[in-house]
Amino acid sequence: MGELGKSQEAIDNYRHSLKLNPKYKKPILNESLIKLSEGKFETGWKGYEFRFDDRENLPRYKIDNIWNGKYLDGTLLVWGEQGIGDHIIFGSMVEDLKKYAKYIILENDKRLINLFKNYFDEIKFSNITVIGLEEKLFDNFDKHI
Repeated sequence: MGELGKSQEAIDNYRHSLKLNPKYKKPILNESLIKLSEGKFETGWKGYEFRFDDRENLPRYKIDNIWNGKYLDGTLLVWGEQGIGDHIIFGSMVEDLKKYAKYIILENDKRLINLFKNYFDEIKFSNITVIGLEEKLFDNFDKHI
């Protein structure tokens, strides 16, 4: 229904389904997608974290090592989750993280590596390393997002 422009009706249905089955978390994720599309980022991002409750959407790295948003005196890994469009959108926000971590690794689609390296060089963002997704890291970072 959200795709049909009936966002509030869809949200009402998602909330009703949660009352019927509180253990089923997909409605929280679906509502968050509507909130994000409407620009309601604070509530949208919170619900978006429920995508990991579904075995189809496992995180790329251990969930117990997710960054808590506080300053990290170490290395923060930012990994790409969706397609190339999301990599571009979220990659453009990485500059905002530079004050939250001593070092940052941006893991991205290999087609975007040079684009981001050149961009970060241009803006003198020196505490970042850009790598491709195929170079999955296992212990070269402290926390991830």
